[in-house]
Amino acid sequence: MAKKIENFVWLGLIFLIYALQFCNWNGRYMDTDSYLYALRVIEWLQHPTWFEQKFLMANYPFGEIKHWTRLMDVIITICSMPFLLFEPIKQAVFHGSLLLTPLFLVLTVLYLKTLGDKILNLYGRIVLFFLLYVQDCFIKIFAFNRPDHHAVHIFLAVLLLWQLYQYIRLRNEKALVLAGGVCAVFIWTAVEGIIPYGLTLAFLYSGYLFFGYSYAAIRKFALSCAVCLTVFWLINPPFQGWLYADNGRLSVIYVMSAWYAYITIWLTAKIKSAYIQFGGLAVAVGILAVILWCGGCLSSPLSADIKEAFVNRIYEMDSGFNPYKIAYPLIALCLWLVLWHKKSDRELLFLLATFAGGYLALSFWAMRFCCFEAIYTTLIIA
Repeated sequence: MAKKIENFVWLGLIFLIYALQFCNWNGRYMDTDSYLYALRVIEWLQHPTWFEQKFLMANYPFGEIKHWTRLMDVIITICSMPFLLFEPIKQAVFHGSLLLTPLFLVLTVLYLKTLGDKILNLYGRIVLFFLLYVQDCFIKIFAFNRPDHHAVHIFLAVLLLWQLYQYIRLRNEKALVLAGGVCAVFIWTAVEGIIPYGLTLAFLYSGYLFFGYSYAAIRKFALSCAVCLTVFWLINPPFQGWLYADNGRLSVIYVMSAWYAYITIWLTAKIKSAYIQFGGLAVAVGILAVILWCGGCLSSPLSADIKEAFVNRIYEMDSGFNPYKIAYPLIALCLWLVLWHKKSDRELLFLLATFAGGYLALSFWAMRFCCFEAIYTTLIIA
């Protein structure tokens, strides 16, 4: 009964947050990307075809090839379905898309609550949700009038954390297979998903060295991600075709890189010496980086003129470094050191530190990563 009341309280706070946002809503989306997502879905529903189309509402009369994938189109369409029954397409998509972020906030909170039940007491969970709800980056990501892929990514980050926790606790390799699928959906949604994929591999290999994780489990994770990415790539290729190397969205670059990672892990599994094995992995990563760099795959898909005109003026690409923002990581670091010294749940602490450290470094470059870092550091504090 107490847990049901607690769930009701956390979900009630979500309702209160959205009620306050709605009272101050000006009837518009918060972000221009939300309008582009909506217009893309409207075009798709008016001219239905599964494969990518040119976005004709930009760069008239030639159109524009967007770097987005069909997954977000499908999610927004599902949210819009109830409104399509009694409204024109334009109004139905606008109103339906407003359900996207509340839906994924509820899912995120439920998974965080489930994880919190395992690792925190009641007071810890109160601290967790209070500190998250008062952080500006968290509220902005899940603003109901900002339907885009960022809310989906935050939910996937929490879902990935839950699967990795399942492996830590139970050594259940099926959890890593599911984690590989989550990372693949991450990348399919937007290519920033390559970050949690890399951090997960780094954590699992470190766990293999220091906590006795199974190397076969790492291989299963890499195989799962590679297989799922291949399926997603086959059903949703770039506009230019399956073999077009587009580094701005899921394409052959990411699929081949995932298979390269799996084959490297499979080959190095036979090496007995940890030092030689680590050296082999480092060389393999270096070779992949050189290949991608020489092929121009690591360069920005945007021209210098476009970056100057648009990207440098996007607020979420500004640095997230400021004195207020650094307070949470510093508090988390102090508490982490105390807990590590007490030998309390070191595997979980190392997992949270891996992801918090990675996203903290990225948030200094662009504030769009601040919400990811906030979740991991807040879990450490709680």
